[in-house]
Amino acid sequence: MPSPTRKTLLEPGHEAEWALINEEDDRQEAEFAQSLSISERLEFGQQLCDQAFEFYNAVHAHDRGPKRDPRA
Repeated sequence: MPSPTRKTLLEPGHEAEWALINEEDDRQEAEFAQSLSISERLEFGQQLCDQAFEFYNAVHAHDRGPKRDPRA
């Protein structure tokens, strides 16, 4: 007896489910953004920027030369 096949959300044919997931994500992000003051938004943005450059430096750690901030 063949085993039942399981479909995951990553396979084609689940566009409607992904649309609902994306709508919920967008709604949650909008609610979060609305809950922050301007100064909190700036601080959060700075944290995200810092994380991005930490990630960049980690990915390029194998490169020769001193670690640097690509913003400089």
